[in-house]
Amino acid sequence: MTVVLVSALCSMLIAAAPGEDAFDVRYTGALTRVTRPGEEPAGRKFGVYFAVGPRGGQERRVGFAIDNQGAGATPWSGRIGEIALTGDDRPAGPGGPTLLYTHNGVPQVVALPLPLPPLAGDLKVGAKWSEGRAAWEVVREQKVLERNCWQFEGSTGQGAPRSAWFDAKDRFLVAYEQQVILGEGVEYTLTLQLATTTPLDEARFAQIATPLRKLLDLEKQFRPASGPATELTEADLNAVSAAMPAIEREAKDTPLAGVTSAIAKEVKLQLRRADELQKLAARFVGSPAPALVFKPLDGPALDRGTLQGKIVVLHFWEYQGEPLVEPYGQVGYLEFLYGKRRKLGVQVLGVAVDGRLRDAQTAPLAARSVRKLKSFMNLEYPIVGDDGTLLEKFGDPRQAGAKLPLWVVIGPDGKIAHYASGYYPVNADEGLRELDAVVIKLIKEQKNRAGE
Repeated sequence: MTVVLVSALCSMLIAAAPGEDAFDVRYTGALTRVTRPGEEPAGRKFGVYFAVGPRGGQERRVGFAIDNQGAGATPWSGRIGEIALTGDDRPAGPGGPTLLYTHNGVPQVVALPLPLPPLAGDLKVGAKWSEGRAAWEVVREQKVLERNCWQFEGSTGQGAPRSAWFDAKDRFLVAYEQQVILGEGVEYTLTLQLATTTPLDEARFAQIATPLRKLLDLEKQFRPASGPATELTEADLNAVSAAMPAIEREAKDTPLAGVTSAIAKEVKLQLRRADELQKLAARFVGSPAPALVFKPLDGPALDRGTLQGKIVVLHFWEYQGEPLVEPYGQVGYLEFLYGKRRKLGVQVLGVAVDGRLRDAQTAPLAARSVRKLKSFMNLEYPIVGDDGTLLEKFGDPRQAGAKLPLWVVIGPDGKIAHYASGYYPVNADEGLRELDAVVIKLIKEQKNRAGE
C-alpha cells in the first residue's frame, strides 16, 4: 500500500519570503510490538524529516520525507510529501506522513503526527480541543530532552490513547507516543523523539525546498494510475531514473540527501528487476509450454486432455485464505474474464503455489486455505496446486526479486503466447484489459484457422 499525497510542494513555498518561523526538524521513530514473555520482538525503526514553511497569511505548508527502508517498507513515492496547515495549524485537507508496515503479511498504514500543535491560542493546563472524533487536552508542564514542554494527552479517532510533548517556547513536537492496534487486536507502540531542529533562513529554505519540490513533481507525474498494487512501467522508471542524478546533486548538502539517495537506489533496483522479467518473458514466449503437472487440491485430478486445443490462462499465485490482502491477486477480474470467454474455448486455471503441498502432513492445510479464498471470492474457474515445481519450469519471477502473480497464456498450439509478472493496470469497466486483448487475439486467430 502507498501514501496518497496532497500535491507537489507548492511554488508559494519558494515565492514567500521565509520569516523567522521557518525551520526544519528531524525525528527518530519506532513502531514496536507490545510483546508478552516468550514472544519474538517485532517492529520497525524509521526517521521523519519536516521542512516547515513560513506562515503566509492564514496558511503555512509543511514538506516531509520519511526514512523507511527494507522489506515491506514505504515505496519511494510515499516517502515524500507536503501538506497545508490552516491558521491554527490544523491540516487543511487529507494527506500527511504515514508509515507502511507489514503485520502478519498484511500491509498496514500508520499515520504519523505533524510537528506543530493544532492549536493557535495560548497553551495552558486544561486547554481542550477536538479534531473530528479525536481529542486533545493540555495536562501539565514537563521537561523532556532538556526542553520545557507542554504535555498533551488524547485519543485518536479510533480511540487509541496518545501523548505528545511540545516545546513550550517554540511550539514544535519534541516527543510522541501512541497505542496502535494492527490486525486482530495486536498492540504496537508508536514513538517519535526529537533529533535536531534548525531555523531556516531564506537561502537555506530554498536549498531544501528545491530538491523536495522536484521529487514531489516526479511522484505526482509518475504515480501509478491503478493504485498501490501496480508498479511503474519500465518507461516511467527510466524517466524517474534519468531525473534522479540532478536531484541527488541538489540534495547533497541538505537533510534530504539520505532519502534522495535511497529513492535513486530503489528505482535502479526496480529497473534491474524489470530487465530480468523481460528476459524471462523473452525466454518463454513463442516456446512450447512445459508439461502441466498439478497436484489436485480436492476431488479428482484435472484431466489434462481437456486442455488440448484450448486457450489456457495460467494464474500462478499463493491463493491463501489468510491473510486476505487486496487486490487478492486480481482473481476477481480474472473470474470476470473467465465468465466472458469460457464459451469461446478459453480455460482459466488458478495455480496455487504453496510449499506445504510437498508434505502430506501440511497439504490439507494448504488445500483448506485455497477453498476459503475460493469461497470468499466466489470463483468458478478451477484451482490446482503446485508445490513450486511447475512454477520453476515456467521461470519463478520471485528469483528476480518480483512477486506473484505470474500470468501465462498458452495458445491452442501449445506454445506460450503471453508471459507477465505482477499486477495489471485496471479500471472498473475494462478489468484485465491487457490480458483480455491477448486472449481475444488468440480466439480470432483460432477462428481464422478453422475457417481456412
